[in-house]
Amino acid sequence: MVTLKWVSSLKASKNVISDKDLTFRQMSMAKNALILLMTKHQWPEKAIRAFTQFFTQLELHPFHQHEFGEQALITYQARVRHEWHNQIKLGSTFNIGVLNEDLLQSVYKEILDKNQLLSLNKVSRLPTSSSCNK
Repeated sequence: MVTLKWVSSLKASKNVISDKDLTFRQMSMAKNALILLMTKHQWPEKAIRAFTQFFTQLELHPFHQHEFGEQALITYQARVRHEWHNQIKLGSTFNIGVLNEDLLQSVYKEILDKNQLLSLNKVSRLPTSSSCNK
């Protein structure tokens, strides 16, 4: 018996985690599976080497020593991998194995700014001593 189902009716598992929401450890584990699957499904050797270089550079990057550094690296990899796949659909590509340090610094600054704003919002919502005495 064969059952057909509309592709539009398929839903991703509720357990799927978006690339940008992975921990660095989860990303490191997933990249091993990705590289193996790329090899198994006969991706071009050039692409496999570029992705291997990409993930190696992320794992060795000095941002690991900075507060929010791993979050910046995760966000960067999610954006760049997404853009790399979009470029393939358009018939072009770029060497994903070469880190764009300017983009990475920009992502890091975004994360720092976001976290600073969150901290300021928390502090501004704290009750003042004068309002507690009323």
